[in-house]
Amino acid sequence: LSFLVQALQTNTSLTKMTLNCNDRIGQEGMKLVLKLLNDISSIKSTLLSNHTLRRITFEDNFDYAAYTYTGIEAEIKRVLDINEYNKNNPDAAARQKVIQTQLSSEIRAGMRRLQGLDDDKKSPLTDLGPLLLPEVLAIVDTHHCVGEFFELFRTCVADLWTTINRKRVLQQRRDEVSKQMEALVEEKKELDTEIDLIEQAEVKIEAKSSKRARIA
Repeated sequence: LSFLVQALQTNTSLTKMTLNCNDRIGQEGMKLVLKLLNDISSIKSTLLSNHTLRRITFEDNFDYAAYTYTGIEAEIKRVLDINEYNKNNPDAAARQKVIQTQLSSEIRAGMRRLQGLDDDKKSPLTDLGPLLLPEVLAIVDTHHCVGEFFELFRTCVADLWTTINRKRVLQQRRDEVSKQMEALVEEKKELDTEIDLIEQAEVKIEAKSSKRARIA
């Protein structure tokens, strides 16, 4: 199964798959399938997951609608349904997975446990870069409760502060560079003036030399 999962990581065409003998797949195999569909280890990993596969059946004559999904199977169905809903737009599927799973602390923690990952306390936004934080926080405010917004804000406040400090440093450096450029422009003007004076003096000297030559 691991070889099949690896092959499907870059799949952009296969939409349905049947895995017979579910009892032999086991929990480890189910973890691989869930990770294929939504790698919860980071937002970047979620974005790079498989957003094309829309249905997985685990036995012949499988009743997809009537089956009772629990535990890891329920999470697999969740992300398969996202792929199905966005079947003509994998980018939209990726975005929805990030919003529903990465930006919900409870769901993210549950998904990490199901995939055998440690309960990482750091913000999922760490790998995004601080300049994207305001936009992501706005998305959380739109799609999740106020408590979720403040929880995410609490975990990334250090990154936000880093951004603010860096902005100030960059602004100060920009002002310094602007002053240096102004000074260089003035210096260039002075040099141009001095060069013009020298060239004018050279023209006069050359004219006098030519005049003396003609007299002689």
